[in-house]
Amino acid sequence: MEYVKLNGCVHRQADGVIFSPQEYGAASAFPPLWYQELAEDYFRYVFLFIGTRLNEPIFFHQIERHRASVGAMEGTGYVITREATEIEKQSLESLRLQHISGTVSDFAEWLNKEFPKHPTPWDFATTSLPQLKAMVAKPDQARYAALFEQVLPVRRELLAPTDRAQVQPGQIRDFYRGFKPTWQDLIDGVPAELDAYHPLRQWILSAAPEKRMFLITGPAGSGKTTALMALGLWLCDRTADPVYFLLSPTDDLGEALEALEASNEGRFFFLVDRISQVTDEIKDLLTRERLKKCVLVCTERQNVWVSRIKGEMGRFCAQEFRLSTINEAEAKRILEKLEQFGPWTRLGQMPQKKRVDELLQKAKRQLLIGLLEATSGVGFESIIANDYETLPDDAQKGFVLLVGLGTIHRVAIPEVIVSRASRHLGIPEGIDSLLTKLSGVVHRLGDALVVRHPVYVEHLFETTIGSEDKQRAIHALLAAYTVYPSPIRRYVTRGAGQVFKFTLNHRFLKNTFDGDESMVLGVYKAFQKNFENDGLFWLQFGLALRDQGMHLEAMEKLKTAVQAYRISHTEHAYAQQLLILAVESESRTRANSLVAEAKEILLRLDATEAEIGNAYPIVTLSELHTAAVRRHDGEQKGCMLANQYVEELKQRLRKHPEYERIKKAKDALTKYAATGVWEVPSDQD
Repeated sequence: MEYVKLNGCVHRQADGVIFSPQEYGAASAFPPLWYQELAEDYFRYVFLFIGTRLNEPIFFHQIERHRASVGAMEGTGYVITREATEIEKQSLESLRLQHISGTVSDFAEWLNKEFPKHPTPWDFATTSLPQLKAMVAKPDQARYAALFEQVLPVRRELLAPTDRAQVQPGQIRDFYRGFKPTWQDLIDGVPAELDAYHPLRQWILSAAPEKRMFLITGPAGSGKTTALMALGLWLCDRTADPVYFLLSPTDDLGEALEALEASNEGRFFFLVDRISQVTDEIKDLLTRERLKKCVLVCTERQNVWVSRIKGEMGRFCAQEFRLSTINEAEAKRILEKLEQFGPWTRLGQMPQKKRVDELLQKAKRQLLIGLLEATSGVGFESIIANDYETLPDDAQKGFVLLVGLGTIHRVAIPEVIVSRASRHLGIPEGIDSLLTKLSGVVHRLGDALVVRHPVYVEHLFETTIGSEDKQRAIHALLAAYTVYPSPIRRYVTRGAGQVFKFTLNHRFLKNTFDGDESMVLGVYKAFQKNFENDGLFWLQFGLALRDQGMHLEAMEKLKTAVQAYRISHTEHAYAQQLLILAVESESRTRANSLVAEAKEILLRLDATEAEIGNAYPIVTLSELHTAAVRRHDGEQKGCMLANQYVEELKQRLRKHPEYERIKKAKDALTKYAATGVWEVPSDQD
């Protein structure tokens, strides 16, 4: 059960204590965040107040403020107190609150009568996930129930109960407006079945025991998520094996998968959309051979898989299944579905052959783009620009921007984060009102929000929205996190933590602001005090400074990152910065000292033979140590050292031939040692 401290907390005295009427009035001009959120929730949920006469002026002020800003009407709520006068009851009724005479004991007695067997979190969990019953002996059932909050059993009777109520007969489905599919879309047969689904099914059903991971890959907007969900429903219908779908990444995914391994008697399927979000957890289980019954089916964008993940995970993958362009037969099936569920005005005026040709031609880039262009008759960029530029006010544009900061990273952004960020951006309207006005652009998924599709948002950010608007939205979004202690990701949900992490990423900011140094660094400088105990913040600040060639400043920030959050990523980045400074140093003695410190860190990290981000400690050490030696000791000694590292890299490749980045380093250093030509890759980060 969640609770709200309506009158503040004594352990946050730094935020101020109200004593006088003057101070009270001044503070009321800036209403407390929690009161604002409580008022918003008041219009969304049924409230039960026990033992209070609700003598809370600030609370009622916020209710009226929210009502006026969004034109909302609250539902019926209840107040339980020993007694109330007729005037008090009428006052409560004006707020749609029904008074009930009684005490806490009376309420407890009523609960016991209505629910003689008290339902527990375990009861709710085992109802939706029967496999949990096999773990009844576990000492902490609530803990195990929590493991599966984001694991959906794919069974028709459990899927999309809320979606069904939102779908009206004859309406154009959001899937054909560019949104990702819902389970109700799959149940209703809204997406067309592609030829490529058939071999995918056969590969998975005939999975060899030693390789039980399959990958669906392709460019953004090619239909990977649709294929994965369609596969899940097909497996549910055609096999007796349990099928699970990961709704959102969780910190306990490894433990949840091991629990499913223990509770299922035979084979089960586990579907993961975007393996890049959970690579570490899955790699750990596969490396330790902990998944014997599980068949993993994952999706990932082609470029992300090849550049970041394949080197580590490729050896576990039984088959890569790539979605590409559609053929004529598939185009005809898609058109049949479009006529039934999608926008048909333009296509309906064409002969059948022209419709097919139109769709095939438009879909040569990506299926998503092809569908939108074929149904609208204009280019994808024009669709996006028109959608955004015709929004009537800055509030709606700012709201799309805030939600887009999650969608662009393939993450549904929690509604509570958007709500807080909206206030920092000066948006007066509530979430429900904005969602109504932005129907077809922004969509609610549970308690989180998304904009149409990541491809849509990417083009919006690249071609339509100005840097100043993006800067304001990013500042507002990060300001929403300042209410949490550091490190931020420890105190928020996995989804909220991912949005925070991705928004702070130095590469994302560099691309977003087209490399504008002042804008990129301005983001970090604005939040130094707010996030001063957060290692992730200092890591990205340091990497941003490195991008700008400000290496001394970068080392200072990366050292702070290690002090705040000593993990392999921060240590690796700091050691690499030491080597960069060693290469640039004018002093040989200083360079040797920097190399020695960096070498100790990287050799310790390398003992685990782990990939850190998209880099390897042995690669960083071999390339930059050699670069430092050739700078300060000459090419001859540089070539000798390169030879030594080549042998170490060869040994590593014998064990892991799939590590492409190590192979690139080995080849470059081999060439340098033999010819003196320095062509070492410069893609370390």
